[in-house]
Amino acid sequence: MNFCHTKENGKITVDGVAIEDLAKDFGVNLGGQEDTKEDTQEADEEERDDDEELKTEGGSPWIDSDLKNNIKEDMELSATDDFHLYINHDWLLKSEIKEGKRSESSFSEVKDKTDEKALALLNDDTLTSHDAQLVQALYNAILDWDARDKAGIDPIKGKIEDIQGISNLDELSDFICDTDRSRFASTLILCGNVVSFDDAEQYITAVVTDGLILEDASEYSKRTEMGDRYYKAYLNLAKAILTRLDYSESEVEEMFEDAISFEGKIAEKLLTSADKMSPDYIDKINNVYDPDEFFELAGSYPLKKYIEGCKYDNAKQYLVTEPEAIKRIDELYTEENLETIKNRMIIRCVTNMASDLDSEAYDACVKADNIKNGSTDLIQ
Repeated sequence: MNFCHTKENGKITVDGVAIEDLAKDFGVNLGGQEDTKEDTQEADEEERDDDEELKTEGGSPWIDSDLKNNIKEDMELSATDDFHLYINHDWLLKSEIKEGKRSESSFSEVKDKTDEKALALLNDDTLTSHDAQLVQALYNAILDWDARDKAGIDPIKGKIEDIQGISNLDELSDFICDTDRSRFASTLILCGNVVSFDDAEQYITAVVTDGLILEDASEYSKRTEMGDRYYKAYLNLAKAILTRLDYSESEVEEMFEDAISFEGKIAEKLLTSADKMSPDYIDKINNVYDPDEFFELAGSYPLKKYIEGCKYDNAKQYLVTEPEAIKRIDELYTEENLETIKNRMIIRCVTNMASDLDSEAYDACVKADNIKNGSTDLIQ
């Protein structure tokens, strides 16, 4: 990072600001001595007086320097007001958001270069290894729109019929614990290995809920504009697929509202996006259980059988990010809620699989993403 250092009247300045003043802004004592209690109290009083004076006199409005239209060439830059803008102004000013994208960053630039290299490998017919041929075969199958359009939405039809055929809680448990049958459907709980928070050189099996349609748990108690976008996007996507399977629009709307209502009860025990920004977030989710203690979290939901079906039953410990949510799922896992759970499974199955179906379904996915992001012609 670059700063402009000058010396004025015997004092070192940074961009015209005395270094002592900058030090005070950042709480640094340049003299190397600790303030006395009286000095600290006096400084606090002066700071409060300054704050009151600022409030009465007003100040410069805050701008979001991550928004492209807010960046101007002749902006007054300040390291203390907006360090991000101060350092990255030239890059923010000159960089353009590529067509079909909604954002740009140094990270996306690296991703673009990596994607370019990956595509070159996928199209390189000189690669003859078994692994390369498998990956290229999958890639070519994804791009075979003639075959995908010929198959239409048949690949999802059997999955939905399987879910609809579930008649009791035992059959639902069998479905959930069979990873081939329940692939793409909502199993309420997911598991997988992650790096341990306590030891970066060790992995631990993490157990989490399987996500929310509206993404943020807070949207289920007080819907915002963003929540409305996600609601509309996924409802439209569900209609686009399920009406092709002879469901009426009103039936899809009822199933969708069932799913939202059910998720709302789980969301009460989930951390919100705001919670995830708190300094103690890692402490909140770092809940490690021994196997016996872990399996006691659920009695109705087939937790042990599900973990066995996923091949994680040999884990010595389990990281449960939100144990109260797991308990709530167990409370909701009843015969009374069977149809509601099935409806949510169908909705989630549709939204998870749609982009892998034919071109009509894929176009519906693009429209849904445009609604979520308030964009047009978004490239997936």
